[in-house]
Formats: sequence, C-alpha cells, structure tokens
Amino acid sequence: EDVLDVRVLQAADRPRWYEGDPSSKDLDGDVALLEALAEEYSGIEAPRQRGEEAAVVGRPAAITTKSVREVLENDPRLDDVVAAWDHYGNVTGKNDLGRHRLAAVLGTQHYGDTAIERFAALVGEEVDTDRGDRSAALEYGGDVANAYLAHMSEDQTMQAILRFARGSDGGATVVARTGALREDLPVVGDAQVVETWSDTATEVARAYRRLGAEFTIADVADAVDVT
Repeated sequence: EDVLDVRVLQAADRPRWYEGDPSSKDLDGDVALLEALAEEYSGIEAPRQRGEEAAVVGRPAAITTKSVREVLENDPRLDDVVAAWDHYGNVTGKNDLGRHRLAAVLGTQHYGDTAIERFAALVGEEVDTDRGDRSAALEYGGDVANAYLAHMSEDQTMQAILRFARGSDGGATVVARTGALREDLPVVGDAQVVETWSDTATEVARAYRRLGAEFTIADVADAVDVT
C-alpha cells in the first residue's frame, strides 16, 4: 500500500471458486462490477498522491480463471468496457498489466480435488474431500493439503493483484471479487454493486426490510402490490 501504491477493495466475502462449468457461476455479477468500474471511474483525472499531477484513469483491466475469461471476453455487454484481459497462471513475469490504474480480479482458482490428493500423497498425507459446499471454511484435514489450497487460491490471487503494481508509473486500485485474500494483503475498503432489475424487485426488497430476517412468501404477497 505504501511502497507500491496499490489499493485493494474487497467485493466478496466468499472465495468464489471459479472452476468447472462457467455457466454455473454468477458471471452477471462480474459484468455488473466491470460496468460500474468503467462508468464510475474511467476517465477521471485525479492525483495518485499529494503533490503529484493528475492522471487519466483508463478502462479497467481484469484477471480471472481461463474458462471464465473465455466467456466474459466474448460477452457483448463488455465491449468497450474492459481494457485488457488475462487469467490466472498466465500472469507470472508479466509487467504490461502495470500500466493499468484500475483493475478487477474475479473469483479465485481451484485445481480440483485430484490435484490436492496427488500433492498430499507425495508426503503420505490423507485428504478429506467430503467437503460439501465450498465455503470460506474449506479445508482438507491435512497441513500439506491445506497449504496447497492456500497456494492455489490466496497466493495466486496475490500474484494477480500485484501484477498491477509493476508498471513504470506504479499505483493502481484493484477491486477483488473474492474472499481468497491473504492476511498480509492490506484491504482499504469494501465494494459492492447493487442493481435493481425491476419495480417488482424493488417492492419485494422494501417489504423484506420491513418484515425482518424471517418471512414467508405469503407475508411478502400481503405486503406488496405485485404478482
């Protein structure tokens, strides 16, 4: 934060494991986030630090998994929104992303249970793959397996974020839509995109806030004048 002039905003509490079929992921949320970044911040001239001259903030660059990148990069909604794309595993040693002052890191990667089992087997460690839902508390019951999990997710996410600090000018704001962030990575704030899709959704949301945490469909139906 002090030396590299990188500011990280966290836009998700869960790791958001981006593996497998991209159609099962919330890519609409990724699109909304990238659109909001481009609309709100691109083109704004602002000094990076006190005493410096103003700089133009370009469109955001984005890093995600390879399979998700292939889908989002071809999404017409993101035409003229994202300045550059890259994916985990393809950024090591790259400095060209450092010229971007605005960026997003979407989700984190998971190589699969087989990769975890194979790595742990090298030291004779058993792995518990009966994990159920992949939550923030995902763990495999072994030191080596869990260390490898942290490497593929938190370490690789850190690697991606720091790619934006390697330009000649330095300085970047990176919005991370993942909770897989190492403890030694300073996060300066939270970010979220709230988007209303219809008047019906607005009415239901207002009723939800009045009704509290627990309610039934019947409660909502009685509280709002929508179908």
